Amino acid sequence: MAIKDRIAHFFVPKESNNYRAKSISLDFLGVYLLIAFCLTFVVKNGSVQFNHVLGLATDISIQKLIQLTNNQRQKY
Repeated sequence: MAIKDRIAHFFVPKESNNYRAKSISLDFLGVYLLIAFCLTFVVKNGSVQFNHVLGLATDISIQKLIQLTNNQRQKY
């Protein structure tokens, strides 16, 4: 069985899967729950590691931001 046929077996209803796509069967409910649990775990713990995406400065005012933006624009 080719990979394309194996993937189609899970998503496309046909005679080989009793005209029921395996991806919507109750057998895969545990798999879906496991995937959801893992994604939740990664998102919750991943955000702790990537909380410094915007840099270290957290006290930039609007006026300071405009001034820094204009300084960068003057360079070009």
